[in-house]
Amino acid sequence: IKNKTNCMKMMKKISFALMAVASVMLTGCLKDNGNILTSYGVGTIKQTAMGTKYIQFDDSRLCIQSEQINPDSHVNQRVFTGFTINWDEQPASANQDGIYAATLNGEADYFTVGECNAFSEQNNAAFSTSDSLLDMSTPYITYLYDKVNNIITFQTAMYETETGQPTLQLMKGISGLHEEGSIKTDTLLLVFDQGDIKKTSKKYPWKSFHLPYYHENVTIVFKIKAHNLSFNATNPKGTDYYTFNVQYTKPEEN
Repeated sequence: IKNKTNCMKMMKKISFALMAVASVMLTGCLKDNGNILTSYGVGTIKQTAMGTKYIQFDDSRLCIQSEQINPDSHVNQRVFTGFTINWDEQPASANQDGIYAATLNGEADYFTVGECNAFSEQNNAAFSTSDSLLDMSTPYITYLYDKVNNIITFQTAMYETETGQPTLQLMKGISGLHEEGSIKTDTLLLVFDQGDIKKTSKKYPWKSFHLPYYHENVTIVFKIKAHNLSFNATNPKGTDYYTFNVQYTKPEEN
């Protein structure tokens, strides 16, 4: 159990060992002062039929509404934020709608969902010349309701740049799944273009990408170039990259 001050310090600068947990579950920085919940997490911007924007957090599906949500944010945009809910000060519609009034803590980080580039012969060449991230948190899958546009999310660590913006792309590294009867795997590549770095300053942006459509359970093998990874990944002998496996489980049909 951490107090609110420590929680906000963690939000300002990544702690990879804990952020991997924080991005999946709303258990970090939990403060129990009677009927008050203070926590943080990653979610998606949604909008009611009346036009009110709210955040639906990954996995827990907790929904919160706040006047502090950026009015320029758009539906399906992603957001990382801390928040406080006072359960004793909720509108009458909260229990019926399932959307609870909250205060956002600190500056929220808004980011879009990128696409996974289809396989091409150039993808592997692009990965071979990719720059290296400083670090990143453990990637995790969010299974969305439509069971098609599932996404992968993680937080990165990189240097600020003198000019322009760094780019990070997700690319398919093989043309398709293996033949029927063999172990099903898919290789995805993180391709990073750092640009002109400013080594005196670092930043920690969040990233989400749509996954390719999988019609069956698949082991996703991520190839990542980084100076360090603060989670359990493999550095194959003689290579300059890490590999990390994420298990995709096809959602059951209703």
